[in-house]
Amino acid sequence: MPEGGSADAQREVGARFTIVGALGASDGGETFEAVDAKTGEHVALKRLVVTHANDRRTLDLLEREGRTLGSLTHPGIPRHRDSFRVEAAGRTTFFLVQDLAPGQPLDAWIASGWRPTAFDVERVAAFLLDVLTYLHACVPPFLHRDIKPANVVRADDGRLWLVDLGAVRASTNTEYHAPEQLQGRAEPASDIYGVGATMLFLLTGRSPSELPHRELRVIFRPHVHAPEPLLTWLDRALAPLPEKRFASANAALRALRGEPRAAP
Repeated sequence: MPEGGSADAQREVGARFTIVGALGASDGGETFEAVDAKTGEHVALKRLVVTHANDRRTLDLLEREGRTLGSLTHPGIPRHRDSFRVEAAGRTTFFLVQDLAPGQPLDAWIASGWRPTAFDVERVAAFLLDVLTYLHACVPPFLHRDIKPANVVRADDGRLWLVDLGAVRASTNTEYHAPEQLQGRAEPASDIYGVGATMLFLLTGRSPSELPHRELRVIFRPHVHAPEPLLTWLDRALAPLPEKRFASANAALRALRGEPRAAP
């Protein structure tokens, strides 16, 4: 029998899934690798405990986001399979079931000794901006709100996935969050900041919070060896004020590729 949170999750899902191990944890919940008893396939099972069983608003948000996740179709986003809730022991637990992204998060790659080149980092950024262009074009726009190395999975062949979409509860781990998120608001430009912060980690091995700051701006140039166009791009992506960043994920992607600005 699994231990700790895994044991709780196993009791809650019963015979429907077999918990294999933990994939990660955050303020928004825990994610496990599990085997679907119906198909025999390995899936990612995210577990979120609702503090108060009668918290109807939180449950409504979770169920709505489950439906939204089911409508997303992008090769860089693991396919959403199902969502359900379990009532037990006086509490409500909500589960999201998605395809398992084969690989390790970027922070685990760095910890294992991977040292990406500037080209590698630009490739990760281009991938994230492509996914964000898709998400932000949804009606209403779908914000990720927690772009960080732990939420970008890289396979051995270099393929990438963006995971942990649909985090209803705001994370208190703010290392990669834009300044406005610390004030409780998020917008598309907040996700672009998260891309820049993730790139900074890949280039330095340090989170933005570990680098010097002047007021709200990260002073990263003395710590990064990269081509000047990439440094200039980071200056804008990491601007403290959202209106000083790129106008959209697509605009950020075009700038990263060195393409001319689209005509107004």
